[in-house]
Amino acid sequence: MFTFPVGFFEQNQASSSGPPWGQVSLLLKGNGTDSSTTITDSSSFSHVLTRQGNIQISTAQSRFGGSSIYSDGSYGNRIDCPSSSAFSLAGRVPFTVESFLYVATPAGIGGVFSFRDSSIYCEFAVQCQGNRSFRILIGGSPSSWATVATTSTSVYPLNEWFHLAFSGDGSLVRLFCNGAKQGEWNHPDWSGWSTTTRPFYVLGDPDGYFLGWMDETRFIKGTCLYTTNFTPPTTPFPTG
Repeated sequence: MFTFPVGFFEQNQASSSGPPWGQVSLLLKGNGTDSSTTITDSSSFSHVLTRQGNIQISTAQSRFGGSSIYSDGSYGNRIDCPSSSAFSLAGRVPFTVESFLYVATPAGIGGVFSFRDSSIYCEFAVQCQGNRSFRILIGGSPSSWATVATTSTSVYPLNEWFHLAFSGDGSLVRLFCNGAKQGEWNHPDWSGWSTTTRPFYVLGDPDGYFLGWMDETRFIKGTCLYTTNFTPPTTPFPTG
């Protein structure tokens, strides 16, 4: 009689329900007391994050758990995730970055996910714009953009939570809002950037700083979760 290897069912269940826990490079739950300035990475990497500007925990809005991360849009607001191989996408590594966002008042350009610091070019940056569109910057090399694209206007809703995801499968990268695909573009070879360590930035970008709330933010290296339209998650992301 055939005997399945130890761990067979657990491994296949994990791959069908979500990414392996070790691929979750960053997990921001947004939990805490109101006005707290402690932002915690709940992934297995436990990155020590640096809060820039007026980023803080808020209980005014939350998608899950009674609190979220709030940015008032001030210049310099940002969460810095330290340089780590966990954020390196050199080559065409599959990845997914996703979060729930709440915007009450659109205000210019607001960076959501970005590898940009003081340098002009990077692997990618995803921004919300005041006309409720998204702007996507995709680096082709450390000295050029491969793609600069803007979605149609009035894509994301106001005064309610919406899910935003940006994913790449090695051939294409795609942007989704509330599970609906907003566009797809070539997935460049990002070997031109550091192959060992990369920083990652949340809620801020040199072009502008996000105004609103963020909850349940996850960076996955090694799995592209979304390639076609989907139903956004209805429960918090797992920890483990």
